[in-house]
Amino acid sequence: MLRHWAWKIFRPPAATIAGTIEFLLKQSAKTPMTMVLDEFQNAETVEPALVTDLAVLWDKYRKDTQLLLVLTVSDGAGRSMTDGRFSPLCARACGELTLRPFSTGVIKTILTEHYPTRKPDDLLPLFAVTGGIPQYIKVLTEAGCTSARQMIRPVAQLPGPISSGMPKRS
Repeated sequence: MLRHWAWKIFRPPAATIAGTIEFLLKQSAKTPMTMVLDEFQNAETVEPALVTDLAVLWDKYRKDTQLLLVLTVSDGAGRSMTDGRFSPLCARACGELTLRPFSTGVIKTILTEHYPTRKPDDLLPLFAVTGGIPQYIKVLTEAGCTSARQMIRPVAQLPGPISSGMPKRS
């Protein structure tokens, strides 16, 4: 109910993402705001000129805005959108937080503390399957999948690039 009420009051009068961003930049001159654009590396597939539009809008309003703009990007293509020498957003970041996968040492500690009956051989498959990504480790370990044999079925059934072409078993 509150979300619906708030949306009626603050509904941006814009038909594009760039128009919505401009609206928020103007509003944030009066009221501090935070805007998070998640998976920003996909922005141009949604609105092709968005990265360029964002750079132009940021330059126009940045002195008056109280907007904390957070862009989340994956390594690779996403980083070139914000860090590339010829990127429209180059040199506009005022901070960066880089998240890294857990090391094998951290994964070993997780397994040892939470699953003391696990075998030393369980560390390699867990790291190989998850790549050290905390969320993947959490999903598997909370499901009780701490050995290679236990991981096979849940991983094969997860939606994603690895399992999308695999037939589902009941």
